[in-house]
Amino acid sequence: MTQAITLPKSGRLLAIDFGERRIGIAVTDPLQITAQARETLQVRDWRETILRIKAMADELQIQGIVIGLPVSLCGDEGMMADRVREFADALQREIQLPIVLWDERLTSLQAERTLREFNLKPSEHKDKVDRLAAYFLLRNFLDSQQRGS
Repeated sequence: MTQAITLPKSGRLLAIDFGERRIGIAVTDPLQITAQARETLQVRDWRETILRIKAMADELQIQGIVIGLPVSLCGDEGMMADRVREFADALQREIQLPIVLWDERLTSLQAERTLREFNLKPSEHKDKVDRLAAYFLLRNFLDSQQRGS
């Protein structure tokens, strides 16, 4: 999968905060102005999870997908980045939409901080952390597109 791929400038986008056990999902509105945390998928079987994402994309008329790529603060990729790339490749084989991998640095930290602001413990609300991380990933992507970077 090459990063030269660009996503459409209109139509709903779907963001994925990838995890081995849970996947956070967020979506935009059709004009790509707002992002909304949608849900957290519990991963039991990868094939089933990919089919659920495909069904969701069809139902919501998704035009492109942003998947969070975990990188360290210094920009290095590790084993989890490899897993994300494998997942993105498997999803790409199933779904005929453009997919972009996007630096997800600090999105989980943002999500945890947000929960703490509402006096919620992130360790007790992991599903919310994943959803919010997908939201922040998508919001960061949209902001970068508006800046033209």
